[in-house]
Amino acid sequence: MAAADSRPSRIVRIGEIVPSSNTTMETEIPAMLRAREQHFPERFTFHSSRMRMKRVSPEELAAMNQEGLRCAAELADARVDVMSTACLVAIMAQGPGYHRQVEEEFKRVVAENGARAKVMTSAGALIHGLLSGWDPVRIAEYANAAGALVASRLACADAMPTAGEIEELL
Repeated sequence: MAAADSRPSRIVRIGEIVPSSNTTMETEIPAMLRAREQHFPERFTFHSSRMRMKRVSPEELAAMNQEGLRCAAELADARVDVMSTACLVAIMAQGPGYHRQVEEEFKRVVAENGARAKVMTSAGALIHGLLSGWDPVRIAEYANAAGALVASRLACADAMPTAGEIEELL
């Protein structure tokens, strides 16, 4: 394993909006960020806010999505550099294009709170894979690679990777 870069590093604040029933994101994402720190000079802090969800149903998913606006405001208060949701199902269950609406609403909340966080969802990568006719494993790999590239660039929609960049990472 390569040693971490000794150059001065920047601290990147990552924000994640998580369903209240989720038990993995707040351990897995920080672990992945720590692993990245072994190879790159950036350092990370991880911040989360939870949306209430007891069971998966159309009504609870819709209600949970509305709580996302409160969560976005809380993460804006923490002045995160980038924020995303950790519940793809909640967004996809609301219908075509809803991920774009969520991103726009989160951007509005961020701006209203005087913050500059970039906002993203992984729904775009998933939709690309489905429309391309890929098998489920390929879709998951592609969505994860796209999310990793975007997060590493800290610019989200402005830094969406090309298909070639994703393929190179895979």
